[in-house]
Amino acid sequence: MTETRTRLDELGAFYPGGEPLPESCQHHRVRSDVAMVLEQHFSSRGDVLVASNLNVYHREGDPAAVVEPDVLVVTGVAVAELRYIESYRTFQHGGLPVFVLEVLEHESVLAEMAYLREAEYLREDLDYKRAAYTAIGVAEYWRVDPTGGELHPEVLQGERLHDGHWTPIAVTVDNDGAWRGRSGALDLDIAWYDDELLFYKDRRDEPLPNLARSLAALRAAEASRRAAEAGCRATEATCRAERNARLTEQKARREAEAEAAALAVENARLRELLRNHGSPEANPTPDPPG
Repeated sequence: MTETRTRLDELGAFYPGGEPLPESCQHHRVRSDVAMVLEQHFSSRGDVLVASNLNVYHREGDPAAVVEPDVLVVTGVAVAELRYIESYRTFQHGGLPVFVLEVLEHESVLAEMAYLREAEYLREDLDYKRAAYTAIGVAEYWRVDPTGGELHPEVLQGERLHDGHWTPIAVTVDNDGAWRGRSGALDLDIAWYDDELLFYKDRRDEPLPNLARSLAALRAAEASRRAAEAGCRATEATCRAERNARLTEQKARREAEAEAAALAVENARLRELLRNHGSPEANPTPDPPG
């Protein structure tokens, strides 16, 4: 086992992993979301590798024969044994690369080929990658423009390798503006809609879930629920305080009314006494002495 790991480490040093390239938040979001959704979808299969930004070497002894697709799907491999690889070597790891996705990017274009106009770079990059993916034997090559058409008029494009040639995969635009095609390699519909690349088992189904986003949505909903409950508790406390204040006020008013009524009775009694003691009959004048 140690010898095997050492051998893998030696090959990893000769075929290293790629350096992280600068990418926009939009590019990162699309790339990472697609990789996560597909990894979740194929998680029950131990023979499907889903990778993102992984160097792919396709000619033994030539570390320059490398591409780094944004998302790669390989079938027919032992995923558990590839957990720690720094790069994917077709001549060593085997398997069949069935799906590759490239997310077009302003920033990478300007950073890597500043002396070329974007259209020129995209054409050269496409030609280079087509040749590389042909050599690798990738079944399908997909591209998406997350700007919605600023980099390429066709927002979603797919090609299938057949007898060494790339043939376009039909992509249509739905009435709702979604660009949609069918990946035979993944057995999934692919659609660019509302700034997201979505995957469907069937176009009538809901898109495959993004568990990270679902978890974030659940956490947000839980936070909203707790905030609402806190608001309810605050409202209840305010209502209780107002009710107690009203009860206190009512009690004070009743006590004041009772006290006023008692004073009125006492005043009436005193007036009656004064009236009785003040009349001639009640207070006869005594006879003078002598």
